[in-house]
Amino acid sequence: MRSLYRTQVWRQDSDEVLLELEGNAYLHQQVRRIAAAVLHVGLGKTTIDEFTAVADSKIHGAAALVLPAKGLTLRRVEYKEFSPMSAVPRVARAEAARPEVALIDEANQSEVTVG
Repeated sequence: MRSLYRTQVWRQDSDEVLLELEGNAYLHQQVRRIAAAVLHVGLGKTTIDEFTAVADSKIHGAAALVLPAKGLTLRRVEYKEFSPMSAVPRVARAEAARPEVALIDEANQSEVTVG
């Protein structure tokens, strides 16, 4: 299940508002829709009650306004209990995990490295 754990909004400078969201997954355009709704509350175009009603709605797309990506910045992605090797394709993992083995070539009396 997708969950939004924390949302924080604050004004950094007189013309910059920061919105920070923390969750385990997001719907398509969810952050842009939340940002648009927060902006409209700040501009007085939407009341807190209207914002709450949309936020609590179970209807996909209830927040119809979507901000353009311009001006929105993804600053950080954190994964708890994430193994970097899980992001590597299976074939590459298998090759990386393959041990190097030294064999003796009996015919040429030389060592051959496999791996």
